[in-house]
Amino acid sequence: MPSKLKEYQNKYERDVASLKHLLEEADYKLSLKAIEFARPLHSGLRKDNKTPEFHHQVEVALSVYDDRRRLINAGLNVDVVICAAILHDTLEDISTVSFEVIKKKFGCEVADICRRLDKKHEWEPVRDPKHKLKLRDVFPNRALRRLFEHGWDLKKLSKTLLYYNHILESEGALVVKLHDRRGNIHTIDSYTPEKQAEYVVETRMFSAVAKQAVRLNLYPKLVGLIQYSRRQMRYAIDWHLRYFQRLADDMWCEYGRIIPLGKTGEIAKVLLAQGLIRDPRLSHPCDWLQCPLRGKTLWPTPAPLSHRTPQ
Repeated sequence: MPSKLKEYQNKYERDVASLKHLLEEADYKLSLKAIEFARPLHSGLRKDNKTPEFHHQVEVALSVYDDRRRLINAGLNVDVVICAAILHDTLEDISTVSFEVIKKKFGCEVADICRRLDKKHEWEPVRDPKHKLKLRDVFPNRALRRLFEHGWDLKKLSKTLLYYNHILESEGALVVKLHDRRGNIHTIDSYTPEKQAEYVVETRMFSAVAKQAVRLNLYPKLVGLIQYSRRQMRYAIDWHLRYFQRLADDMWCEYGRIIPLGKTGEIAKVLLAQGLIRDPRLSHPCDWLQCPLRGKTLWPTPAPLSHRTPQ
């Protein structure tokens, strides 16, 4: 095994052992049972081809455990929420596991949270107006028009928003999704360029849904967790887009082309095509020169030169 893969594997084993130790100390039997059930099911590697697949579930469970005091104050069963965090991708990714299997092994509450976190489930429209957001509630008209002009499937986005609306109905599902999204957003650089663009838009949608929970005071004892998670998501997304925007601007000013080479260039090309960053040829401080500036930049180049989102 190469040294880098071995390093990831060792970290994974340490985190699993740490999670088991914490759960045993707290006597969270349901969550311990979930580890033994889910670990063999998530046996591959993640999209970066380095991290074990189950490491993501372990990290989300550890993150939920760190917030256990907030959950207790909110009246939630911490063992149930951690158990759901360990199983949150099971229904969506594992075809051999059904809702009935989860319900039989872990109870109705865990099964309900897992089903709400399953993107493939066909949901009925939400009836309660407090949990019912539409695309115009998430994006201003100008942003919706921009998404439509750049070829986004608004029906697919509406379906994703319906999925988030059903998460909003369940306190436990909202907690797990917040921790899940916070974990995923920091590994966005391992996704394909198309997936990165989709993830940026979906994260903005979910941030708006979480804001609705704060605005309507749906879960007053979770406001601190929701606001902190929203800040983390917004910071990571803004940093990601600003990096590629400044890269495209600097490339246009220095070299007369807007797309750099390599993987970074592929990502910038997709973000530009999807309308998530601005075309520097259309609106840029050096447009009045009618020619690119060579050998000189209007601002410092972002450092470090990688598209890794800060941890």
